[in-house]
Amino acid sequence: MTIGTSQGQSIWTNTIDGTNPATANPFTSGDVNDSDITVSGIGRGSGISANAGADRYNATGFTTSASIDANDYFSFTLTPVGSAKINFSSFAFTTQRSNTGPVSGIVKSSLDNYSATIGAVFTIGTAANTSTITLTDAAYQNIASAITFRVYYYKANGGTGTASINDFVFSGTVSSAVINTPSPTSLAFGNVTTNTNSVSKSFTVSGTGISGSIAVAVPAPYQVSNNSTTGFASSFNLAAAGGTVYVRFSPTATGSQPATVTLSAAGATNKTVALTGTGVLPPSLTTTTHSYGPFCNGIANTLSVAFTTQGTFDNTDFHVQISDANGIFTNTQTNIIGTGTLSPVTASFPAGLAPGNYKVRMLQVSNSSVLTFSANDNGSAINVSSNTWTGTTNSDWNTAANWSCGVVPTGAMAAVIAQVANPAIVSGNMTANAAALTVNTGATLVVTGGSNLNLTDALNVANGGTVTFENNSNLIQQNNVVNQGTVNIHRNSSSLYNLDYTIWSAPTAGTQTLKAFSPNTLDERFYVYNTAQNAYSNYTSTSGIFGSNPNAVTFTAAKGYLIRMPDGLPAGQTTTFNGLFTGTPNNGAVTLSLSTGGNRYNAVGNPYPSPINIWDFIDANAGNLDNGTLYFWRKTNNPAETTYATITKLAYNANTAAGGDTGSAVFAGNTAQWTINTGQGFFVKAAPAATSLVFNNAMRRAANNNQFFKTAATATPVEPEISRFSLNLSDNANAFGQTVIGYTNVTTNNLDYGWDGLLLNDGDLAIYTKADNTKLAIQARAGFSVQDVVPVSYKAVNGGNITLSLNNFEGLFSNQNIYLKDKTLNAIHDLKSGSYAFTTEAGTFENRFEIVYENSVLSTPDFDANQVVVYKQNHALHINSGNTVLSGIKIFDISGRLVYEQNNVDATEAVISNLNVSQQVLIVQLVTAANTTVSKKIIY
Repeated sequence: MTIGTSQGQSIWTNTIDGTNPATANPFTSGDVNDSDITVSGIGRGSGISANAGADRYNATGFTTSASIDANDYFSFTLTPVGSAKINFSSFAFTTQRSNTGPVSGIVKSSLDNYSATIGAVFTIGTAANTSTITLTDAAYQNIASAITFRVYYYKANGGTGTASINDFVFSGTVSSAVINTPSPTSLAFGNVTTNTNSVSKSFTVSGTGISGSIAVAVPAPYQVSNNSTTGFASSFNLAAAGGTVYVRFSPTATGSQPATVTLSAAGATNKTVALTGTGVLPPSLTTTTHSYGPFCNGIANTLSVAFTTQGTFDNTDFHVQISDANGIFTNTQTNIIGTGTLSPVTASFPAGLAPGNYKVRMLQVSNSSVLTFSANDNGSAINVSSNTWTGTTNSDWNTAANWSCGVVPTGAMAAVIAQVANPAIVSGNMTANAAALTVNTGATLVVTGGSNLNLTDALNVANGGTVTFENNSNLIQQNNVVNQGTVNIHRNSSSLYNLDYTIWSAPTAGTQTLKAFSPNTLDERFYVYNTAQNAYSNYTSTSGIFGSNPNAVTFTAAKGYLIRMPDGLPAGQTTTFNGLFTGTPNNGAVTLSLSTGGNRYNAVGNPYPSPINIWDFIDANAGNLDNGTLYFWRKTNNPAETTYATITKLAYNANTAAGGDTGSAVFAGNTAQWTINTGQGFFVKAAPAATSLVFNNAMRRAANNNQFFKTAATATPVEPEISRFSLNLSDNANAFGQTVIGYTNVTTNNLDYGWDGLLLNDGDLAIYTKADNTKLAIQARAGFSVQDVVPVSYKAVNGGNITLSLNNFEGLFSNQNIYLKDKTLNAIHDLKSGSYAFTTEAGTFENRFEIVYENSVLSTPDFDANQVVVYKQNHALHINSGNTVLSGIKIFDISGRLVYEQNNVDATEAVISNLNVSQQVLIVQLVTAANTTVSKKIIY
């Protein structure tokens, strides 16, 4: 009979067919087995002998003992081929006996020399019966060598009894050693220079059923490794599971050199990877010797660079490389000035090279990024010299014949001022340009008022060289480089009286002291601002913030110093102070530490020998300034007037007190072009968390104007559409205040950084608006609407007659009416038709006025105390009832005693100059023509 496998797949089976199979020992006819194993066929031990029987392997002579006889068995041997391994799952066989044959059987194996029984004892019947022995234990897995199983029969009922195995099957799997096909199966290295190593290439391979490892081998000039950059050799062992193999081509001779990588493992068929590569001579370049130049810095030139080659190049792009100013090359693919495929290559010799001695050579970059440099350069140095001042014709900078290169320097050209008969002079309101500028010993350069010197790089003045910037001339620099040497920068003050002050800020650094700058100013009239104490301090101040005597204190960049005019000037007439700063001109980034003590106001200044753009300065310090407002000293000595003018990106809030330098003439038009002049100091209020103020070259502009405030010809920022007007407040004593109201499409009705100007007012009069409950000298509002209402507040230290007037107006206000609404008198006044005069008491008033843009009809209000103004001026009591006619006036002291009475007044104003009372609180009682009575208190 035939049995099936009980577990796994059949690795050896035999149905044992034939007339008398037992005559063969072993019987192999009919064996069907896995190709990776060999089998013995079924055999028998020496204790039993063959017995006739068809289609079964029959024997006789089994022991009648209750235990096995060591020689009474059927045997089965399986042997793996090569590195194959057997993983058994079961052994099934069919048994049968005669009446007197053995009734019991067991199975053992050679693994333990047939010691232990595998599975249970099975019974042998007279009818065919299948027994299955499970072989899933670990001991029967991964069998790599021959293994024999024996089936022992015992307990025969008689010595002549017979028993047989009619068929059998071993189930499980056989794993054989296999090297799988590599990927890819070939590698091409192309051209590789002899005596060099190629970039490695790789393939992957995997193994199945391999015992040990996969051997990887390759002949020279190739090497293999399991790493892409190291460990290359003729062979190495790869893990049995496989991995990545890296191959390198290292030819020592020229020509095509194919080879094969061989992969082998025990019991497995070898696999190969085909290799191709060609060894080529190393490429070499030789630059043809040639002289070029000399050239002038700042002028571009064309070179034709010839070369020869040897060896093989894998592309045809050849490059011209230029050295540094000392003739030294970098061994990288940099400083390329020309590329071509054939000799010669045309190269563009750059205009912007610094003066020096240059060379050129050829280089080539292979497709594998290997650099080949010419073994030599062009030979002689290529001299690049500065454009040097000769003054051949005259002193005019702008005359080409005065320069060694025959051209006037540009911003890309280094220039040198040499000691010659004619000094170099920049004049005629022109701008002179250069890259770097050197002034030699004994040489002279003068930049006259209205002209500018614009440098890309540094200004270097040798000892004994003289550079002078006259008043209203400028030095502009682009790059953050360090200047060397000393220059003279003249800066005139405004026209001032003998006791007036200027806030100065030095555009130079060095040893110049405050006293050396203004030697005739009294020592105690040099001040710095003490933020923590909200006061100016001089060298005598106990705070010590000023430092030592002014003759020992030098200027700090970007710091503001309050300095009085020289002592001894004639009183009652104005004088211009001719300031002279000496030192190295400041350039590049400048920072100044800010104090956040006290009221947080800091005296600072423009640190450069050129104006700076206000918008750029405000924007660059968004985290440092409290709302981006700038305050400028008014320059004339009058304690009754406000000390400061205010500037934001929206407007300039003027200080037009008599004699004051307001800057109104220059702070007009496009606010994005407004600048702060050389030497100008000013005030900023530090933000609560501010650390330092920053300045940079991007802020600098070329503008020429004797005002400490002025407008530049060009500016980077773009001004949005602005409409604005200013309101002036003045009295008969020349006290003055101003506020500005404007509208843009980039601001809101809340506080806007850089646009709204915080109020700083220390005069007798002030006028302001509010946003977010903050007093503003300048208010920027959202887009204009005729329904907008702007509350206007004012402060008057002294009561009396005040005039509120419309000052400048621009933008849409050229065609838009502006009305002042007096809520106290219930009146609306068209400010374009003229000023508005009113009477006020002393104090601060935030609910009286509004600016509106529509003239609405007002109802007549009831007469009350809010409409009455009572104030003392020049020992007289002034009474104003607005629009209401008075019929009678009575004045009482605090005890209720009548001290004055006047009837039949018949007017809205009255002046009482004959009161015979001491200083005290008085009660003024007013009776109108309509017999309405109101009372008001005043301190007389």
